[in-house]
Amino acid sequence: VYPGRTGSPGPKLFVLWIPDAYATGCYDLTCAGWVLTSNQYSPSMSLQPSTYGGQQSELAMDIKRDQGSGNWWLYLWGTPIGYWLPSIYNGGPLATTGLDTLSWGGEIYDSSGNNGFHTSTQMGSGHFLSEGYSYAS
Repeated sequence: VYPGRTGSPGPKLFVLWIPDAYATGCYDLTCAGWVLTSNQYSPSMSLQPSTYGGQQSELAMDIKRDQGSGNWWLYLWGTPIGYWLPSIYNGGPLATTGLDTLSWGGEIYDSSGNNGFHTSTQMGSGHFLSEGYSYAS
């Protein structure tokens, strides 16, 4: 949740590429590097948060490399939504570090201080699945 970047409150899907520990890189479609191909899902789309003790939301994601084109594709619920351009890692900014992994996760933002970085804010409920499905998010 970072309204300064996304324009509205609430959790959002985002894509990102960073070759050098956040010194450069790009979120979503703010620069060349990621190509949107879906009209159903997109970066910056709102995500339904889970409710502690209530309704849980799941996001089925997958990243696959097309061996023919070399593109790394992002899938949501089995639907391809876009890909990272080979130019960011084949002779581009990521080539010097050698792209061998793509991963996904989340980021938190705390606007109360420290420029929003490296906060103690938790992502999710902070509870484990052993407490029950509707309490672990």
